[in-house]
Amino acid sequence: MKIGFAGLGAMGGPMAGHLLDAGHTLYVLTRRRESANAAIAKGAIWAETPKNLAANSDLVLTVLPGPPEIEAIMAGDDGLRAGRGARDPAQASLELGQVHEWDERLQRLEGDRRSALH
Repeated sequence: MKIGFAGLGAMGGPMAGHLLDAGHTLYVLTRRRESANAAIAKGAIWAETPKNLAANSDLVLTVLPGPPEIEAIMAGDDGLRAGRGARDPAQASLELGQVHEWDERLQRLEGDRRSALH
Protein backbone atom coordinates (compact mmCIF):
# COMPACT_ATOMS: atom_id res chain seq x y z
CA MET A 1 0.00 0.00 0.00
CA LYS A 2 1.17 3.56 -0.70
CA ILE A 3 0.88 5.56 2.51
CA GLY A 4 1.45 9.26 3.03
CA PHE A 5 2.74 10.16 6.49
CA ALA A 6 3.03 13.69 7.86
CA GLY A 7 4.61 14.40 11.23
CA LEU A 8 7.71 12.37 12.04
CA GLY A 9 8.35 13.50 15.59
CA ALA A 10 8.48 11.42 18.77
CA MET A 11 5.28 9.53 17.93
CA GLY A 12 5.25 9.64 14.15
CA GLY A 13 8.87 8.68 13.51
CA PRO A 14 8.60 5.20 15.05
CA MET A 15 5.19 4.64 13.45
CA ALA A 16 6.63 5.48 10.04
CA GLY A 17 9.52 3.10 10.68
CA HIS A 18 7.10 0.24 11.45
CA LEU A 19 5.17 0.89 8.23
CA LEU A 20 8.41 0.77 6.24
CA ASP A 21 9.46 -2.43 8.03
CA ALA A 22 6.10 -3.94 7.04
CA GLY A 23 6.91 -3.28 3.37
CA HIS A 24 4.66 -0.32 2.63
CA THR A 25 5.67 2.43 0.22
CA LEU A 26 5.85 5.53 2.40
CA TYR A 27 5.74 9.16 1.29
CA VAL A 28 6.76 11.47 4.12
CA LEU A 29 6.52 15.13 5.02
CA THR A 30 7.44 17.05 8.14
CA ARG A 31 8.21 20.68 8.98
CA ARG A 32 11.94 19.99 9.25
CA ARG A 33 13.26 17.67 6.58
CA GLU A 34 16.03 16.44 8.90
CA SER A 35 13.27 14.88 11.04
CA ALA A 36 12.55 12.60 8.08
CA ASN A 37 16.16 11.47 7.57
CA ALA A 38 15.75 8.15 9.41
CA ALA A 39 12.63 7.25 7.42
CA ILE A 40 14.25 8.34 4.14
CA ALA A 41 17.30 6.22 4.96
CA LYS A 42 14.94 3.23 5.33
CA GLY A 43 13.38 3.91 1.91
CA ALA A 44 10.69 6.55 2.47
CA ILE A 45 10.14 9.13 -0.26
CA TRP A 46 10.17 12.87 0.56
CA ALA A 47 6.88 14.36 -0.71
CA GLU A 48 7.90 18.08 -0.92
CA THR A 49 4.31 19.35 -0.36
CA PRO A 50 1.13 18.11 1.35
CA LYS A 51 -0.53 18.02 -2.08
CA ASN A 52 2.16 15.64 -3.40
CA LEU A 53 1.86 13.54 -0.25
CA ALA A 54 -1.86 13.00 -0.85
CA ALA A 55 -1.60 12.65 -4.63
CA ASN A 56 0.86 9.75 -4.32
CA SER A 57 -0.87 7.89 -1.49
CA ASP A 58 -3.78 5.52 -1.03
CA LEU A 59 -4.06 6.56 2.62
CA VAL A 60 -2.73 9.61 4.47
CA LEU A 61 -1.78 9.46 8.16
CA THR A 62 -0.88 12.52 10.16
CA VAL A 63 0.61 12.84 13.64
CA LEU A 64 0.58 16.58 14.25
CA PRO A 65 0.75 18.74 17.40
CA GLY A 66 -2.67 20.34 17.19
CA PRO A 67 -5.54 21.84 15.22
CA PRO A 68 -3.53 24.77 13.74
CA GLU A 69 -1.03 22.35 12.19
CA ILE A 70 -3.79 20.08 10.93
CA GLU A 71 -5.61 23.01 9.33
CA ALA A 72 -2.38 24.29 7.77
CA ILE A 73 -1.53 20.98 6.12
CA MET A 74 -5.07 20.45 4.85
CA ALA A 75 -5.75 23.87 3.31
CA GLY A 76 -4.55 25.76 0.27
CA ASP A 77 -3.53 24.97 -3.28
CA ASP A 78 -0.70 22.73 -2.03
CA GLY A 79 -2.66 21.19 0.87
CA LEU A 80 -3.73 17.59 1.41
CA ARG A 81 -7.25 18.38 0.23
CA ALA A 82 -5.92 19.63 -3.11
CA GLY A 83 -4.01 16.40 -3.65
CA ARG A 84 -6.68 13.95 -2.54
CA GLY A 85 -8.76 14.06 -5.68
CA ALA A 86 -5.73 13.35 -7.87
CA ARG A 87 -5.96 9.65 -6.93
CA ASP A 88 -9.36 9.11 -5.38
CA PRO A 89 -11.82 11.71 -4.07
CA ALA A 90 -12.82 9.25 -1.31
CA GLN A 91 -9.22 8.81 -0.09
CA ALA A 92 -9.01 8.44 3.68
CA SER A 93 -6.95 10.69 5.94
CA LEU A 94 -6.45 9.83 9.60
CA GLU A 95 -5.02 12.04 12.35
CA LEU A 96 -3.28 9.88 14.94
CA GLY A 97 -1.86 12.48 17.28
CA GLN A 98 -4.92 14.21 18.69
CA VAL A 99 -6.39 11.42 20.78
CA HIS A 100 -5.85 13.33 24.05
CA GLU A 101 -7.56 16.48 22.76
CA TRP A 102 -10.52 14.52 21.37
CA ASP A 103 -10.79 12.61 24.64
CA GLU A 104 -10.99 15.92 26.53
CA ARG A 105 -13.66 17.20 24.14
CA LEU A 106 -15.70 14.03 24.53
CA GLN A 107 -15.40 14.19 28.31
CA ARG A 108 -16.69 17.78 28.25
CA LEU A 109 -19.60 16.71 26.04
CA GLU A 110 -20.33 13.78 28.31
CA GLY A 111 -20.26 16.13 31.31
CA ASP A 112 -22.63 18.52 29.54
CA ARG A 113 -24.98 15.65 28.75
CA ARG A 114 -24.89 14.38 32.34
CA SER A 115 -25.66 17.88 33.66
CA ALA A 116 -28.67 18.09 31.37
CA LEU A 117 -30.00 14.79 32.77
CA HIS A 118 -29.99 15.97 36.42
